[in-house]
Amino acid sequence: MLHPDPVRIWGWAIPALGLNAALILARPQEGKQGGAYSALFASIGDCSYSLYLVHMFIVRPVTIVLGKLSVPLTPMVFALSFICVIGMSLVAAHFSYRWVERRSMKFILKIQRSA
Repeated sequence: MLHPDPVRIWGWAIPALGLNAALILARPQEGKQGGAYSALFASIGDCSYSLYLVHMFIVRPVTIVLGKLSVPLTPMVFALSFICVIGMSLVAAHFSYRWVERRSMKFILKIQRSA
């Protein structure tokens, strides 16, 4: 039987779920302009697949560094590392989307059109 790691559940999964819920509840009301909010989340939506692919390349080094530094796992350390991981993952996903994913899609479309 599978026994999930409580740190992964309470330290990462539950805060991520709460963050997603907060963002959904904070969305602009229907019929109203979202402004910067809409542009930001449209951009995150565009690079969501890249975010899915690159986030573990950020999570793993952060957990290794925290382990090597022997940082006590306090709620503040959890919160700061969580915020850092989200920020770094979003930046990495944005660059991956712009430099890899979009160029790959253009290349594939070019090949499909020529065939």
